[in-house]
Amino acid sequence: MSDLGTEQPVDAPAPAPRRRRKATFIALGVLVAVVLVLVLWGRLNPPSATTMRDTALSGVLATGGPAGWTAVREPLLQSTDNSDVVDAGTWEDRDGVPVLVGDTTFTVVWSVSPGTAEACTALGDWVGNRIVGEARAEAATSCREALTTKPAGTGAFDAYGTEPTEKNGSGRYLYNGWSTTDGLFASLTYEAPTA
Repeated sequence: MSDLGTEQPVDAPAPAPRRRRKATFIALGVLVAVVLVLVLWGRLNPPSATTMRDTALSGVLATGGPAGWTAVREPLLQSTDNSDVVDAGTWEDRDGVPVLVGDTTFTVVWSVSPGTAEACTALGDWVGNRIVGEARAEAATSCREALTTKPAGTGAFDAYGTEPTEKNGSGRYLYNGWSTTDGLFASLTYEAPTA
């Protein structure tokens, strides 16, 4: 048992002054209002087409092209026969990869030489993962058929595109596959929304 006379009274904490509580609530209210305004502003002002292009390019550079294929600065895209593509931008080096960069677009080209059935399988897998899953088998088959086409399997053999979606940042991807006497080529173009 304790001796009631020897216990020291415990000092109760002093209540916070009303002014401090009121200032705290006002500061919290202002902070919440600022956060809400920033969220609303972000939703009403989507990123620019250039920002969307750069974000999409970062994703493409991170995942790369078909397995075993090398990124190239495709000379066919620089010819006068393809002036609409050439006018779409200039070649830049991005993370060691040549990229044709336009205002709201980019194109990356990959190549493999010699073209083989294994390279076509890798292309089909890449198209299936990057563009549309259902295109996997058709892209590989079209590529293999291009290897056996005469003369030397030259010309376009495949193309697919995506529709603008939220997943694509409201832009779209366009894939083209073609063959030349030098090997197989695949390009991926991204077009950011312009309006």
